[in-house]
Amino acid sequence: MFLDHPLFKPPEDKIQKIWRYMDFTKYVELLNSSTLYFTRADNFEDKFEGSLTRSDINSRTQWWESLPEEDKHRNPHLLDSIQKFQQEEKKAMAINCWHMNKFESAAMCGYI
Repeated sequence: MFLDHPLFKPPEDKIQKIWRYMDFTKYVELLNSSTLYFTRADNFEDKFEGSLTRSDINSRTQWWESLPEEDKHRNPHLLDSIQKFQQEEKKAMAINCWHMNKFESAAMCGYI
């Protein structure tokens, strides 16, 4: 059953294909249980899974550079602490990968 959620913006194309690659046993479990399995972000082989985008990292660096020098001297390890926190935060983040496109994606096949 589909329920509206404020954080989910449905695609404009109502017949948009949504892809999910999984092995057969996981597919059968999904059908039998009507539930999804979420993996903790730090458990993926891909170290970039659950990471910030390059734009987010650049924004964080620009923010740091825009701080007055006295604030940087008062908290010299703040930027490193924020980066370490983001890595630790992956332990509290769960991911279930899907792909919306008209065609299959070879890049997504690696997640089976």
